[in-house]
Amino acid sequence: LESTGVPGYTEMPKMVGRGRSVRHFDNPVWPGATGAVFTVVTPEEARTSLLPTFEALAASLEARSHGQYGIHVFALPCEQII
Repeated sequence: LESTGVPGYTEMPKMVGRGRSVRHFDNPVWPGATGAVFTVVTPEEARTSLLPTFEALAASLEARSHGQYGIHVFALPCEQII
C-alpha cells in the first residue's frame, strides 16, 4: 500500500466468516482468520496504481500457494469523504 501512494488506509487484521469453500472462525474446528484493508482513492489512482499492483500480488499468491491463498479487491463508489 505504501508503494502505491495511497493517502491512508484502515486495516482489520483478524476477521472471521465463510466463503464459498472456506470457513475461518479462528477456532479448533475452523482455524484461522482472514483480514481486510480499506482505502479511498480516486478512480484514476485505482486504475493506474492500486489495481495493477494488487493484480500482480494476487497472481503471485495464487501461483506460490497452488490456489490455497489469494486476495480479492472490491471497488465501491465513495460519494463523500467527511
